[in-house]
Amino acid sequence: MSGSPTPASPRGRGSRRPALRPVRLFLLGEPNRGDDAAAFRAAELLGSGAGIPAEIVPAGQLGPDSLVGLPAGTAVVIADAVLGIPPGDLVTLPLAEVASGGGPAPRSSHLMPLQQVLALTDVLGGLPEGVFVGVGAASFELGAGLSPAVQAALPSFAAVIRAEIERLATPPTPAMPTARAKPAASATPTIRESHP
Repeated sequence: MSGSPTPASPRGRGSRRPALRPVRLFLLGEPNRGDDAAAFRAAELLGSGAGIPAEIVPAGQLGPDSLVGLPAGTAVVIADAVLGIPPGDLVTLPLAEVASGGGPAPRSSHLMPLQQVLALTDVLGGLPEGVFVGVGAASFELGAGLSPAVQAALPSFAAVIRAEIERLATPPTPAMPTARAKPAASATPTIRESHP
């Protein structure tokens, strides 16, 4: 047994664990352009999908149609190389923050910048719940391999991607009802009388 989470059956029989929420991992970048391949290399460290509660989509570039057409309730992790942070450093941002222009800029050679894709997705049909996970990049030379800083960061990049997938796939645990505290009983009840 792999130790991976087992979703409950649709009727809740056979397992006490709640069903996992669907998650899509979009890999952005260009596998033959140096550090732009970082998301693809990190996905290789995740394995062949065993134990990963996500559909892995090697998108290269992302358009609003990829996000607007998602099944209801599907969460998203977008992984890419970024500029604006030191090479090898990692960043995780909610998609809504990326859509509003917050954080470092994804570097991939997108026809439309990711910020605009997410903002347009929000207007067209609503932004799915999710996060952007990026690694600071140094080189985007055609035919080059990963820079030493990004190569060294790959295990951590893959671990953050996996952690975000698992967080988004696992539904929140419902809060247990708490008993309301009863007021302490006094030895002598207080009686208030109203006299005109």
